[in-house]
Amino acid sequence: MKIEQIRQIGDKILHETPEKVDFKNPKWNLNKVYEQMLADLEETGGVGVAANQSAAYKNPPSMTIVGIPNDKVRKIAQKRYPDEELPDAIVLINPEIINFSDETYFPKHGEGCLSVMGSLRARVPRHEWIEVRYFDMDGEEHTEVFEGFKAHVAQHEIDHLNGVVYLEKIFIELSQDQKKAFLSLADNILEKKEEVEKIDISPSLTFDRDESGQIIYNDDNLAKDLAKLSKITLKGMRARLQYYINNPVASEQACSSSFHQSEKKREPGRSGGGPSANL
Repeated sequence: MKIEQIRQIGDKILHETPEKVDFKNPKWNLNKVYEQMLADLEETGGVGVAANQSAAYKNPPSMTIVGIPNDKVRKIAQKRYPDEELPDAIVLINPEIINFSDETYFPKHGEGCLSVMGSLRARVPRHEWIEVRYFDMDGEEHTEVFEGFKAHVAQHEIDHLNGVVYLEKIFIELSQDQKKAFLSLADNILEKKEEVEKIDISPSLTFDRDESGQIIYNDDNLAKDLAKLSKITLKGMRARLQYYINNPVASEQACSSSFHQSEKKREPGRSGGGPSANL
């Protein structure tokens, strides 16, 4: 796959919130948007993709595919996530997380991203289940509880629609000294780097967790994984790191989980302890 097809970390549009779809006055041909996103998944074997990841759209809609659309994608994706039960694809338009479990966990094998195209993976906190309000392709509204790996993928994709790439959740947990060391390492690699002909996407758990949930990583392994990235990805990653170094408070607000945003929208009487009673 050509990396130019997918916006990489640091791309301005990737870090903006896409416009909501107005079904009464649509600005996009949603079928064509879906076809483009489907093509992106078939090229990469991704388990989900958000419209603002696709370089085909300068003004993407708030829309994502969560899950596997066909056998072609499933065959590739299952190699990347051999221990997971991969969900069938569902299209979410204007999705909002309106409720979520109190319980969180760190996915065992971490997660990667088409917008950080390469081997690098990290274990970021995810809720065990989420309740999502969204519209389908026909403009019908739905409310559904997602659990397990489907919930994991949905959280990752909805983060994209909030302008957040998963790796940024790692950045905000690093100390300022760790961020600066990371930045220096990226600079050293960029100075010597030649563009890679083929990007290695074999999984490498770069950022793990200890028993207390603190981030752990090895500088040598980090350097190896960064060296596998394309220049455009590494430059974009460096730009985001620099942003967080310069704006430590703003970065936490910008990267606060979409669950924090949805918590303010909870309906009276709903708790985070389990799915809504009417489901």
